Amino acid sequence: MAKIEWLIDKCIGSFLCFVLGINNRILPSKNKKIKKLNNIAVIKLWALGESVLTLPMIKSIKHKYPDSNITILARDKNAHVFQNLPFINRIILIEPRNALKFLKMFSKFDLSIDCEPYLKLSGLLSWFCAKKRIGFSHTVRYWLYTHPVDFNDKQHEVLTYMDMAKQLGIYHAPKSLVKLSYSSNDKTKVNSILEKAKIKKKDKIIGLCAGTAESAKHRSWSAENFAKLADKLAKKKNAKIIFVGSPNEHKRIEKIRSIMNSSSINLAGKTSKTALFYLVKKCKLFISNDTGPMHVAAAQGTKTIGLFGPNLSVRFAPFGKKNVSLEKPLRCRPCINVHKGQLPSKCKNNKNCINLISVGEVYKEAEKLI
Repeated sequence: MAKIEWLIDKCIGSFLCFVLGINNRILPSKNKKIKKLNNIAVIKLWALGESVLTLPMIKSIKHKYPDSNITILARDKNAHVFQNLPFINRIILIEPRNALKFLKMFSKFDLSIDCEPYLKLSGLLSWFCAKKRIGFSHTVRYWLYTHPVDFNDKQHEVLTYMDMAKQLGIYHAPKSLVKLSYSSNDKTKVNSILEKAKIKKKDKIIGLCAGTAESAKHRSWSAENFAKLADKLAKKKNAKIIFVGSPNEHKRIEKIRSIMNSSSINLAGKTSKTALFYLVKKCKLFISNDTGPMHVAAAQGTKTIGLFGPNLSVRFAPFGKKNVSLEKPLRCRPCINVHKGQLPSKCKNNKNCINLISVGEVYKEAEKLI
């Protein structure tokens, strides 16, 4: 999220949450039980990875209440996660160009579920659009919700989102993520790219996500480590190495490739957002920094290794039994606490904790999974 948006959220958002929430706290609803569920709004405005992690919760609600209409309120950056999924009826983009659309949403929904862990603006949107409101209980946003839920930071985020569904009588603990949707056109384009790169169906493709997370660049394993790992996998496992990422990560990946001895492909910014869903599915293994594509790979059923530094795997590991997380236990971890709005742009202690993970350790885990 842009710094200006964080500033607005912190200053103006906090004040409005307090003012608008006074009535809710002084005169709480007498009938707190959620009965009517014809129209449900699920709010997720930020983060590709966390958007993926909300899907088991949303799917479980649709399963229990099949006649309900579920609308996702999202942004341009993450809306593609929710596209063409059978348990989602509609997506509304919360962007300035759609201002008239969401101004018409006042009290339109029977229930809103605010999946943002910290934003005050999402709490305000929840208050604006629904009569009953589920959201996390920390910060001043608590005043806006009719059904606040504790944020448990000692468990995986998937389970924390499922805690919200408990308010609706759902006590399901998912074992895997929901597969993301892509089009036949996505398949055609990706297959064409691979064909031009002389990668055949029988080839062993290993995907690497070496990009930097927007909220904290010190989540990233070093370029030198990625280069050494890629060379080792290409040489010893006869793997075809593909780098993925966003357009602004293309330059970093080119740096990695320039110090590699083996060949690789840089597809950062070269595929559509939904084509990435198909691309990672074709990988035999996916190795990634703690960032969105890691969760995409886990959702698509690809064996995934997640590399963790300032964040904790207990919260954000690639979800699924066959996946692996690597990290080092330092006392200063975590310095990233999404639910507290703590997203430092650099490591204050200069530990570079993610780089304490060795190339040998990652390769050893990769050997087990290939």
